[in-house]
Amino acid sequence: MDITLQELLDSFAQYNEAIWPFQFLAIALSLIGLFYAFKKSKTSDWVIIGIMILFYLWNAFGFWLPMALDGYTTGYVFISIFVFQSGYLLYSGIKKRLSFQFHNSSSGIIGLVIIAYGLIFYPVVGLLVGRQYPALIFSPFCPCILNIYVMGMFLLTDKPMPRCLVMTPFVWGIIGFFFVTMGLTEDIVLILVNILGAILVWSRDLRMIKKQKEAMVT
Repeated sequence: MDITLQELLDSFAQYNEAIWPFQFLAIALSLIGLFYAFKKSKTSDWVIIGIMILFYLWNAFGFWLPMALDGYTTGYVFISIFVFQSGYLLYSGIKKRLSFQFHNSSSGIIGLVIIAYGLIFYPVVGLLVGRQYPALIFSPFCPCILNIYVMGMFLLTDKPMPRCLVMTPFVWGIIGFFFVTMGLTEDIVLILVNILGAILVWSRDLRMIKKQKEAMVT
């Protein structure tokens, strides 16, 4: 990837100043999505899906596109990934393959912990290692926090979900290795929560499918 840590932080600084104060709108929307994971209704799944689609498209065209046009060619790859994720979220919603509802289970609790890390502790860790606004990463309008938030929300689903949807936050966890080697210390936990979160979602879904098959037999 053709970028240094300072260039990345400078990009975050310019981006944060350009979209201020919409970061707080993103945080508010993420909390609304979390609220609807607890308050199931006819429209709650679409509210959550819509928020996720907005986040991915905003990141694709609001964050990555300017960087790509400025010479960071890998940004075009991220744009493609984020747009695909948006489209697949929409498709999954139409096919009713996504259902969000918190359950007091290990997956649900871990999902809440992951969301809390993304929205609260990720920025705190940034402050502790010396990041200051405007270079501070602190809202889902930034890719790292977005993918942490999405992984946490996926653990709040109550039926098997399309495996492909988990790939974007999972791959972002792998990409986190690169950012850590650059010096983005905040991403150490991102690697863990996104990779382990994907494993938890997939294993949980396999258990759900197994139970469904056993119920059909009996």
